[in-house]
Amino acid sequence: MADPTDEPPLPDAAAPFSLDYFAADAPDRRRERWVVVWTFCLFLAWVPYLCGILNVLVATQSYSSAVVGAHKGGAALFMGLGIALSAAALVGFFRRRHWTGVVAAVLLLGAQASIAGCLAVSSF
Repeated sequence: MADPTDEPPLPDAAAPFSLDYFAADAPDRRRERWVVVWTFCLFLAWVPYLCGILNVLVATQSYSSAVVGAHKGGAALFMGLGIALSAAALVGFFRRRHWTGVVAAVLLLGAQASIAGCLAVSSF
């Protein structure tokens, strides 16, 4: 006859199962959160940039030097804000070593800078 103390204890039916969770402050989760933030900034950079382009288009269609002069500073401000936000996203991606984001930010920054350059050259 077996000794009852040698048997493993039976699990208690009322005890909950233990679940394994990842730590909330794991480095990969923080990295993923920052990548999402910088991606949002990269998309958000288009909003003021496109406002600047629309500002330039309104000014050029007015055929009035007073309107063109008033809108030129606003267009430069909005386009500059969009470019600055894209540059901040580029730096953020680079610091996180997220190379896909770096490539996307460089391409977007290059497109924004080239369009701004073309608009600046055509306004003179």
